[in-house]
Order: sequence, then C-alpha cells, then structure tokens
Amino acid sequence: FFSSRRRHTRLQGDWSSDVCSSDLSKSKKLELEQSLGIKIDHLGYFEQALTHRSYLQVNTELHLIANERLEFLGDAILGMVIAEYLFYHYEQDHEGELTKMRSWLVNKKSLAHCARSLHLERFLLLSFSADQSLQKGNETILADAMESIIAAIYLDSGLQDAREFILERLEIGRAHV
Repeated sequence: FFSSRRRHTRLQGDWSSDVCSSDLSKSKKLELEQSLGIKIDHLGYFEQALTHRSYLQVNTELHLIANERLEFLGDAILGMVIAEYLFYHYEQDHEGELTKMRSWLVNKKSLAHCARSLHLERFLLLSFSADQSLQKGNETILADAMESIIAAIYLDSGLQDAREFILERLEIGRAHV
C-alpha cells in the first residue's frame, strides 16, 4: 500500500524536494501567508497547491507539478475534519442527517466562496483559457485550489493547523446547519 521509498519522510512533512522549485517571490509568499493567516515553512507545497494543470501545458520549462494530488488529499482531510466536527457537535443526529449537514457545509460553492474570501485567485498559476474560465465564474478551479491548500497546510504544519484553518476559514462553528 505505502510502497514509496520516502514513505516516512513524506508523512513527517519533508518531501518539498518532490514538489516544485521555489517560483513564488518572497513578497508573494508573505502576501499568501497574510491571506491564509498561516506561516509557511515549505513553500513548495503551496506552489503545487496553486498550480492548475492547464499552467503546465503553457510553461513546460518550469519543473512544476499540478495540484491534483494535493486536491485528493485535501478533500479527504476536509471530509474527516467536518465529519469529526459534526460527530461531536451534533451527538443526537443520525448518520443520514450528519451526511446532509456535511453536504450543506462543504461543497463546490462553499469552497469557492472561501477561496475568493482568501483571494486565492491572485496566486493561482493558470493558463490564459483557464483564467478566462475563472473570470466567467468557474467555481471548480477555486474549489479544487481550496482543497489543495488544505493539503498543503496539513503537510507543512500538521493536522491540528489544518483543522483550525478549515473550521475558521469555512466558518464551520458559525454556519447555520
């Protein structure tokens, strides 16, 4: 199952060499940290999280990796954190109701809204056509980037910081479920 030769170092958060070379300037890194409200130690995770696959087609000379794998991980972390929150805060509700609540709280629209509130679109690496799609209201790109950012936070700072980020930025405690 975990056949990667770097399995242990990856779980400890030291695979930034596998991610990307540093393409964000120091000022952009500071701007991203302020926008997200976090401290970034391994910038490569965040560069990958902000790299849409369309960007790789137009910038082949850069050694970047698209955010799809981070999106996969972020989706799982997000689902676990929200499920845990609902499990402990709605003890009287049954599985079906908890599932409905989770879908009300976490969906493409809520993730895109959160991404917009964090101004993620300013940091995304996109092709011209993907950027045009984003400008026309494509929420999928923003929602996917949000999940990728959650994974980057998890890999960079751990589960507790990712949990706090999710609950605060998605306003889970203040949401009317």
